[in-house]
Amino acid sequence: MTSIALITVYHFNSSKADSYARLVRGLRSMARQLGPNDKLILVANGIRDGAEDPDKVLKEVDSAHPERIEPVVILNNIHASGGLNVGISAALRQRCHWIGSVQSSVVVGAGWLETMRSKAHSSKADGFAGRLVYEEQPDTIWSEGHYLKCGLTQDIRYNRALNDPGEIGDRWAFPCLSAALFSAKTVQSVVDNYGNFVTERLPHYGDCTDVALRCARLGHKAFSLVEDARGTKRRPHRERAEIMCSQLLAAQRYYSDRFEEVRKSLEDSKYVRFLDDALRCALNLDSGQYSPKNQPPPKASNLEDQEWGASISPN
Repeated sequence: MTSIALITVYHFNSSKADSYARLVRGLRSMARQLGPNDKLILVANGIRDGAEDPDKVLKEVDSAHPERIEPVVILNNIHASGGLNVGISAALRQRCHWIGSVQSSVVVGAGWLETMRSKAHSSKADGFAGRLVYEEQPDTIWSEGHYLKCGLTQDIRYNRALNDPGEIGDRWAFPCLSAALFSAKTVQSVVDNYGNFVTERLPHYGDCTDVALRCARLGHKAFSLVEDARGTKRRPHRERAEIMCSQLLAAQRYYSDRFEEVRKSLEDSKYVRFLDDALRCALNLDSGQYSPKNQPPPKASNLEDQEWGASISPN
């Protein structure tokens, strides 16, 4: 039987009532779906910085098979990508065939794991994206994975109705880490080459792109959508300054000689008031070591629509 290790990282406690309740609902759903050879890796990202003790969280999950859940504790919050890397290390030790990321803001639906397992067992893809819909509006899509445009990570079929086909053409698409699955061979290949699964020097919105470009550079770029593997997610709050920072960092890190072009285009955008702060943050993030093994950032050449413009709209 194809075995799967799922990773959920959280950094908050029960004082954040909505987020905490969603975390517990998501863990309950995943715990009910775990097979005898599956594992759920629960990463408490910073118990000194407010993350709830995982033992307390698991008491609320009340799993019928607690041995299938492995809590991992990080003393200080190392942000989302750092927490994911710790979870990946724990998942690789389980020697499962596939490794998944299900973020704490996602509640996977009934049958999600078996649907993904069936697809993984019968497909030669390197990774899969599940379909994400809004929790408060389940007939509307939040994302069916990502594609690159103008240095930004775009959501496929963002804000479209389920019955609206919405084409993305021939663009290369890749999974959203909110609810995704990668073959363990792909994950191990990335870790062996870079020293971790995702760089920890990222603004928000950058982790999915970084993972996808690392995979593609190593020849693992066959990704697929599993429409019947559905999860719900709260409506995100778009941070314009972080979006600009992400675009600037992408131009500096993943493309050649595009930083000034993107900076000038952003000067003409209606969000120019965020530009100075975004520039400072992007340059600071790019000033440190990209990967533990000193590998350079992968390049996005030939993987996206090459048109660059001034828009920083996320949809």
